Amino acid sequence: MHYVTDVIKGANMKLFIAKTVILSSLCGMAYLGAGPLWQITTAQASSVYEQAIGKLTRVEVIKEYVQPVELSTDEMLERISISMSINPTITKAIARQESGLAYRADALRFEPHLEARFAKMARGPEERRMLATSIGVMQVIPGFHLKTCNLTSYAQLFDKRINITCGLQVLKACLEHNKALPTAQRFRRAFVCYNGSEEYADDIFNHIGQIVLEEGIQ
Repeated sequence: MHYVTDVIKGANMKLFIAKTVILSSLCGMAYLGAGPLWQITTAQASSVYEQAIGKLTRVEVIKEYVQPVELSTDEMLERISISMSINPTITKAIARQESGLAYRADALRFEPHLEARFAKMARGPEERRMLATSIGVMQVIPGFHLKTCNLTSYAQLFDKRINITCGLQVLKACLEHNKALPTAQRFRRAFVCYNGSEEYADDIFNHIGQIVLEEGIQ
């Protein structure tokens, strides 16, 4: 009997809250110019009621906070760079050079001159080939950087987040190796370290200038 009484009290309390919210909302509409309180239509009242009930339900809150937000690759590059204390412009410049303006996650470039170096790591010719293939947005070579990035498989590098993070870990290691140099020289040597050529460093500096120009125009 007490249980039934409690349920009724609970229901009455919810009804009271809903009515209070509706009345407050109606008054607010009148105050904001929707018209005098006594002129508000039934349809308007129903709309306000639905909005009030919607705000009181947990479903909307759960959707808002649990549903994942899909980031663009550009936003992903920005966020990961900032989290790793790297200027996003530098990361974007490397990504452009490595996988194009589309930042392709499926970009692949086989490096045949490296294949023999990874023979002992591979369980067969196909895996040996993949270990010597640059993968994804930052064109990470699994044979060199699986341990650097604490990965268990080259397949993980097809995930954009993992690939960008791994690429920046490699860049940070290159920067750390050249930390005694002045800033411009340090980054130049780090770019050479990332790819292996002076021409590559020139390309990255050109991309940086282009990105800065584009963002300045926008």
